[in-house]
Parts: sequence; structure tokens; C-alpha cells
Amino acid sequence: MEKKKSNLTLWLILAICVLPFVSAVGLFFYWTPNQLVNYGDLVDPKPLPDFFNKHSDKVEELMHASRGKWLLLIVDSGNCNSICQKKLYWLRQIRLAQGREMERVGRVWLINDLAQPSDELLGQFVGTELMRLADEDLLFTGVDNTPPEKNLFLVDPLGNLMMRYSIDSDPNKLKKDLKKLLKVSKAIKYRGDR
Repeated sequence: MEKKKSNLTLWLILAICVLPFVSAVGLFFYWTPNQLVNYGDLVDPKPLPDFFNKHSDKVEELMHASRGKWLLLIVDSGNCNSICQKKLYWLRQIRLAQGREMERVGRVWLINDLAQPSDELLGQFVGTELMRLADEDLLFTGVDNTPPEKNLFLVDPLGNLMMRYSIDSDPNKLKKDLKKLLKVSKAIKYRGDR
């Protein structure tokens, strides 16, 4: 009787040790989460300068100036129609919504033609970095061959384009994505400083 009891204890201990491993393997291979943590479309991280041709001094200048910041980026004409103005507005509002962390977020408008934005428009969006890239210099085609004007992009602090949002996206969800990224990247930075 004593031997049966000791075998039962041994099997219980073995089951307790093996069950988490078996469960993890089962979940990994047979379970797909119904909900994603991020709202935007993740893209394979690619250094921003790789989207441009060899005449990318302007892009290198931008990357140097914004090192260590998350960048919200749009590509549009200098004439800036109503959709462009809407994108600029949301970039500003999403940055402001980050509160104390907003200094870690930059805004960039890549102008893809030779048109000059009006002074009135520039006055409304002070703080947005302007980069003029003439059509012949621009190889930025977005991802999945969608025109870049149809998206808002997020660039990580290392200068990698890593997420995109359709211009029809819910800006509040974009704001939440950015808030999470700022929180996680701050924790990683502090852990790395130790």
C-alpha cells in the first residue's frame, strides 16, 4: 500500500512538471489568437534610407536629427489637399496625446514634389519636420506597392520603418499603439542602462 502511494506522488510531481511544457507546445502549434495587440500593419523593419536612392543625404540628415525618437511620417505633395491636411492634423494630435512622452515623438512630412506649402499651413503645424524630395529622387513606394500618400508610417528610434496605418485608420487606436510602444521602449532603455 505504501509503495502505491509513493508511486502516485511521483506521478503527480511528474505531471506537474510536464503539463506546462505540453500545454505550451499545444498552444504554440494549435492555437491562433483572435485579437492582435497592435492596430497598425507591421511591416518587416527596414531602415528608412533604404527606401530612397543613393542621393539620400537629406534622409541621412533627417535620421541624424531624429535619432532616438519615434517618428510619425507622411508622404504628400507640397500643395497639401484636404486629405494631406487631415494627416498633418492627426500627426500633431497623436503626438500631443502622449502627454509627458510627446518629446520622444517626432513628426515628418516628406514632400514628394516641388510645390511649396503655404505659410498659413506651415504655421498651423509648427514642429513638423519638412523634407523636400523631388519626384526623381523619391523611391519611396510604401509597402505592398501602395502609394505612400495612402498611409501614415511609424519609424522606430533606430530609424527603421516598422508600421503603417491606412489614412482611414482610427487615430485613437494609432495613439494607443504609440503609447504602448513608448512605454515598452522606455522600459527597455532603462533596463539597458543598468
